[in-house]
Amino acid sequence: MALVAEGSGLPPDRPAGFQHGLPGRRGRGRISRLLVAGAALLAAGAASEFLAAYRQGLEAAERAAWREAAVSMRQAIAERPQEKARLAHGFYFRRYLPHYQLGRALYEMGDCEAALAAWAESAAQGVVERFADELAFLERGSERCRQRLAARRAALHRLAAALDEAGAAAAEARRLREELRTMRSPGEVALRERLWEAERLLDEARARREAVAESRDPAALEAAATLAESAARGLAAVAAEGRRLQVGVRERQEDLLGSVETLAAEADELLAAGEYLRPYPAGLRRHRDKLAALAAAARAAGAGAAGSGAARRVAPPRLEELRANLEEGIRSVRWAQAGPPRALTAAAEALFAGDYEKVIELLDEARLGTKSTPHAELLRAAALFALHETADTERPELLAAAEEAVRACRAGDPDRRPLDGWFSPRFIAFFTGVEPAPPAGAAS
Repeated sequence: MALVAEGSGLPPDRPAGFQHGLPGRRGRGRISRLLVAGAALLAAGAASEFLAAYRQGLEAAERAAWREAAVSMRQAIAERPQEKARLAHGFYFRRYLPHYQLGRALYEMGDCEAALAAWAESAAQGVVERFADELAFLERGSERCRQRLAARRAALHRLAAALDEAGAAAAEARRLREELRTMRSPGEVALRERLWEAERLLDEARARREAVAESRDPAALEAAATLAESAARGLAAVAAEGRRLQVGVRERQEDLLGSVETLAAEADELLAAGEYLRPYPAGLRRHRDKLAALAAAARAAGAGAAGSGAARRVAPPRLEELRANLEEGIRSVRWAQAGPPRALTAAAEALFAGDYEKVIELLDEARLGTKSTPHAELLRAAALFALHETADTERPELLAAAEEAVRACRAGDPDRRPLDGWFSPRFIAFFTGVEPAPPAGAAS
């Protein structure tokens, strides 16, 4: 049976509703209904995706799988961000609170900042306030998060302040230790060991800070801050000890500088007083040149200590050495410029006159300084040897006494020797042949 009348001009088997290749009124209605049904199916599929994600998030929350719950809630929010008190979809007629549920998952994960942001959005939409339990949890959780974030900020501030304090104390302690090392302070070694130990603790605190810098746990930050504060206290104690040692070193330095400057002035006066002795004998010239160099070193030390910075300071041990050398140099020049003591001259005159007993008498009565002792003992040895040589009877005690005098002469001046032409060859041979004294306690 033909579907169209003959002579209609339409191809055979074409529906009667079509004319000129286009659908007719009934055909167009059918296509519209198909399009609407397709769009409804697509919308239902999309709705099913966000709802499936939301349901998966709720199931994960039931299992306390909070990270999985947060991922699912974010997926649901991406498709349907608006919360609903009652979501009617298919057979689902429950509340839809993805922002609240995301905040809860983040809260349980310890991410308070993100949790507060999610809960703020949920509260702004005004749906969650219809549900007493969820609203109470949101409010309690928000308050706890604010407290936790405040505690974290306080711990971070405490940690940073402690590390800054420790760093400043460490820098001061290192500067003081270097100054004490330059000044050769006896306490520098112990201070250095304490500084190393305190800096080790500071390095540990800094490493701990790096490890917990992103931590959301205030307790971990508090522990790092406590360690940093311990390092700061240790370094502050080291710096305090360094300052104490520094004060002692500088006070000692000032005392020594005063002594050295006084001796330098005395040396200048002594050198000026001996100008009339030009041309100087070789021995006197040597003593004067040495004393002049010491006085110049003393003035340079005073100028250096007056400068700024530890590098320009003169260490007390160096000043002590300089003071001792100045004292010795002044004695040497004074003795050389003044000539030998009168008692020593008289003893020499008595020796060369053959009055050996007078020599012994003069030397026993004289009060001679350290510089004169080698000369006096040389004259004593010569007089005792001569008395032994000229005695009518054997007197070994004189020879023993002469040997002791030789040893005393060498103790005061190891280079002292009797001069040819002034002393007899027999005495020179005796002097040279005297053995050193045996060590104390040696077997006889």
